[in-house]
Amino acid sequence: MARRDDIFSSFIQHPILTEKYDVEPQELEINIAQGLQSNIPIIRSIAIIVDALEGKPISDNALRNKVTQYLNTAAI
Repeated sequence: MARRDDIFSSFIQHPILTEKYDVEPQELEINIAQGLQSNIPIIRSIAIIVDALEGKPISDNALRNKVTQYLNTAAI
């Protein structure tokens, strides 16, 4: 498993996702590529953040804009 997959997995295995966001445990057995395609906004947001931070350098402002833009389109 790649480093970014390990990081992504450690975030999405947190109990808050199943408790607060009503995400089923079987929906959490994915890698980052699947997370970037997920229909669940919290999972996709985490995948976007991990992917951006483990890829090319990106500023905090640019990353915030990227996640905000996704969440704005996901809410429609």
